[in-house]
Amino acid sequence: MQPSKVLIGSIAVCALIAFVVGVRLLLSASDATSEQFADLPDASVERPDAPYAVTEDGSYIAIEKADGSAVLIRDVRKRPEATPMGDALYALTSLDATTSTPFGITFNELDGTFAIGLDAEPLGATRTAAEVYFLSMVGIPEQDACALDVYVGTVARVNEFYAGRNLGFSFCEGSVPLPV
Repeated sequence: MQPSKVLIGSIAVCALIAFVVGVRLLLSASDATSEQFADLPDASVERPDAPYAVTEDGSYIAIEKADGSAVLIRDVRKRPEATPMGDALYALTSLDATTSTPFGITFNELDGTFAIGLDAEPLGATRTAAEVYFLSMVGIPEQDACALDVYVGTVARVNEFYAGRNLGFSFCEGSVPLPV
């Protein structure tokens, strides 16, 4: 097998895993839509090794933006479906290959970034499902999600035309329009 095919296959497997985990979260998140948010403490613990601060109670993290401000999200590492995948990387969607989730989501705690892999056509509908799941998981509105560093993409086996590009969230400026 050629090295490029191995790399593409590895990316596809990771995206599939993230997709499966995302669907599981989406199903469990539908029950959490009416969840009330707790008041956050004012103080936070600084983490010099990461671009975010963890609040005292550990249930929220503040991810720094380029302008020095921060977006406060739920600590996704503490979600029941979060699975450590090695050094500071978490799968936020089920790793169970028997589910039919059309996307996968990962979180890198070293740089505060997210990656969303779209694993099924139509890509527009898959991205919309991933967006709904992501927003409910992190507990923020669309405009705050646009301030985070999130890569939304797919692989050539799913769609050769859109493969390898950051498609972005549909509601953010500069996103790539996708067929529904």
